[in-house]
Amino acid sequence: MHICFCIPAMDGGGAERTVSNLLSMLHDGGFHVTLLTYEASAAVSAYPLPEIPIARLDLLGGRGFSRITKILARRRGIRRAIQRIDPDVVVSFMDTMNITVLVALRGSRKPVIISERTDPAHHYLAGWKRLMRRLVYPSARRLVVQTQRVAQYFDWMDNDKLAVIPNPVHPNENAAMPDVPGDDGRFRVVAVGRLSTEKGFEELIRAFADLSGSFPLWDLFIYGEGGERNALDALVHSVGAEGRVFLPGWRSDIEQVYSSAHLMAFPSRYEGFPNALCEAAAAGLPLIGFDGVCGVEEIIVDGENGILIGDTDRFEGLRAALLTLMTDAHLRRSMGQQAGQKISAWRPEQIAGMWQSLFEAVCDPGHR
Repeated sequence: MHICFCIPAMDGGGAERTVSNLLSMLHDGGFHVTLLTYEASAAVSAYPLPEIPIARLDLLGGRGFSRITKILARRRGIRRAIQRIDPDVVVSFMDTMNITVLVALRGSRKPVIISERTDPAHHYLAGWKRLMRRLVYPSARRLVVQTQRVAQYFDWMDNDKLAVIPNPVHPNENAAMPDVPGDDGRFRVVAVGRLSTEKGFEELIRAFADLSGSFPLWDLFIYGEGGERNALDALVHSVGAEGRVFLPGWRSDIEQVYSSAHLMAFPSRYEGFPNALCEAAAAGLPLIGFDGVCGVEEIIVDGENGILIGDTDRFEGLRAALLTLMTDAHLRRSMGQQAGQKISAWRPEQIAGMWQSLFEAVCDPGHR
């Protein structure tokens, strides 16, 4: 079976990481897989894609008329590329890409699976795009979401077209030791994600800074890049946390980051599926996150593998959770062990099997 995955670009985000993992797993499982992106031909993927053919359409970037021309060319470019690649199934990731792929392949008889990668109840989408989503999504063979909360948002889709498939989580061979200081004698709180408003990192910085005087051996590391970098750098300076709060940027060896950390703080206001939280759990880190955030509430069991902050002031909730875990090494160790056990339900081979069953179903004329 030949499957073509479509995504705008292979940047360093969660959806892109999931596509890379799925492509590798399916390729290793004997599937013929191809990747289609809007990138230029010389683009380099942020994640490994060994032996995976890539069709890059060079339809990103530009300014003014050039940008408009590229956007208008995407529908035809996708249709022509899919005709040339001739896959058995097309899989599209991310809302705007989903809309464009469905419009481009309308009438082609190619089975199309689309996948939402964030929580649409919170993620901003322009009005005309929301209308187009409502109009064209029902033409997809299946809509894949990552959590039951997101599935409930799409109650206007036929139930038999909805599939809930979490992201695969690879085991971390180097387990963290949350109760043991690092080689430098220090402890690390880590946070990982795009530096953007919805991630809530400004509140985490304030909460940690408020505690830092009482915990001189602890530091906070926030890994990622994004539009809020300058504002977060300024905040670190304004709260006097230089030398205790660090923003090292994006890291390709993020598994090692988790292995050398002591707890994971995840202050997101909303998510599609929190890959970083899963990866931290796989390393055996105790977790902090907010209830009511898509995916977080399915991963953190309050009091068992972490602290799930309920309906309270976000700053106070983060401060209290950090205080509890930074104080108690035994609790960090026991919660980290529970986190590693719970996340094993999303092993790559299990998730790959769910996708394989989905591919077989959409290609079976009797189960469409």
